[in-house]
Amino acid sequence: MRLSLVNYTEIKDEYNELMVIGELELGDIADIKYADETKKVEEMKLSGKVWETKNIKNIEIDQNKKTIKVKDKVYNFENKIIKSYKGEKIVFSDLNTDAIVSLKGYGDNIWAIKVEKYYGYLTFINFESYIGADIEIDADVFKKIDPVNNIILSPGEHKLVIKREDIETKMKYIIIKEKEKTTVDLGDIEIKRGTLNFYINVDGYNINISNEDGSYDTDFSGTQIDLPYDNYNITLTKTGYKTVSKAIQITNPTTNFRADMYRVGEGAKIKIDANIAKSEVYIDDKYVGIVPINSNLSYGSHKIAIRSKGYIQQIRQIIVDKDDEVYNFTLEPDNPYANGSPTDAEDDVYGD
Repeated sequence: MRLSLVNYTEIKDEYNELMVIGELELGDIADIKYADETKKVEEMKLSGKVWETKNIKNIEIDQNKKTIKVKDKVYNFENKIIKSYKGEKIVFSDLNTDAIVSLKGYGDNIWAIKVEKYYGYLTFINFESYIGADIEIDADVFKKIDPVNNIILSPGEHKLVIKREDIETKMKYIIIKEKEKTTVDLGDIEIKRGTLNFYINVDGYNINISNEDGSYDTDFSGTQIDLPYDNYNITLTKTGYKTVSKAIQITNPTTNFRADMYRVGEGAKIKIDANIAKSEVYIDDKYVGIVPINSNLSYGSHKIAIRSKGYIQQIRQIIVDKDDEVYNFTLEPDNPYANGSPTDAEDDVYGD
């Protein structure tokens, strides 16, 4: 049946207030009163029995079953359901999950779907080095940069903050438009840098510093260098010494690198003595004799222990690097009364 509005047709909202025809929207549901003879509408009133929900996201439409799922609620619809956007009819393919919609219906049936707005998209360029970085959007959306490189956002202005341990925090304000991509260039993000200090037991060494992907490789002979946060391989070389290689991470403003370099060869002659005659000498936990003693030791680190009955054992870690080094030890009495009775000495008391 086709009905016509005439200039005397009253149009009212659901509260019985008069409206003008321009206030009607595509998808509005109304009760009408018309004349049988003329088929003219005498009165049109928006139905008060109709429910409406707004700002609905992620609706699931099944055109075969003719159902629409909103969260945990399932509604039915018919083929004549009205679908609109900005006053124009649209088709089901326009109702994707990137749309925010209003629904109108009666009971468990939906009669009209209106798209209020579509989402837009945020993408990045020059982002490959920052995959895994944290993205904070408006302080309430938290994501990570990933290879998919596509973030759905509502239209409007957004505050974007990008963080990672090895980069300087980056903040940008962006504008997202409906159905459009907004691209942010991450090429201007700065990598954090830290100071690497070297503590080496010899002078005249050379240091090679390289990162794991080969993008950084330099030779260096000082005691301090600034490096971008990253993982590095450190190689120390010196003529006549064993090469030292270690892996380190620069993840703090200051990192200290400590290493001992040892000569290449059989070793060196050293002398060990103590202030107490006939003190026992242990080298690397093995008894080797009494002081004074001369010994040939391999280049490198060795543990020396001096023992004598009635004295406190002395232990020292030494670095054998050249011939004829002398290591003197001073033993202290292991006797609390050696210098007179201490004022805080305790007596052992035994009961009967």
